[in-house]
Amino acid sequence: MGIRNYCTVAVLGIDRCEEDGAKYYIDISSCNRSGDLEMSTATIVTELPVKTLKEIEYWSEKEGTEKSTFLTELIDEGLHEWKVHKALSMYKDHRVTLWRAAEIAGVSLSELLAELPKQKIIFQYDMAELNEDMEYARGK
Repeated sequence: MGIRNYCTVAVLGIDRCEEDGAKYYIDISSCNRSGDLEMSTATIVTELPVKTLKEIEYWSEKEGTEKSTFLTELIDEGLHEWKVHKALSMYKDHRVTLWRAAEIAGVSLSELLAELPKQKIIFQYDMAELNEDMEYARGK
């Protein structure tokens, strides 16, 4: 079964008006005819306050990018930061090892180790975690 390829143009418009002002929606997607699943796109529609919309317009113009490109990069950056924060929170709460936290965050172990002092998280490591990490590293 092949991937259905299609194109959607980024759309910016008024969804509805409320007493406190207009609510805008943004439809983000782009063309992909390569058939590569990782490069495939989907459409996201969300409401944004006018203030946020104006900031997006301002910064995308300053960066010299289309709004859809700017938002995609912003979402990627925010998702990366969120995953690191979430993984470190799990590590701090002793729910995962640092090795597993790095995997969850999608970063190298050394990158996550470098984040510990920035987030004021104490490095925790005992023999059980060493054994777990060794088993994981061996693929068991």
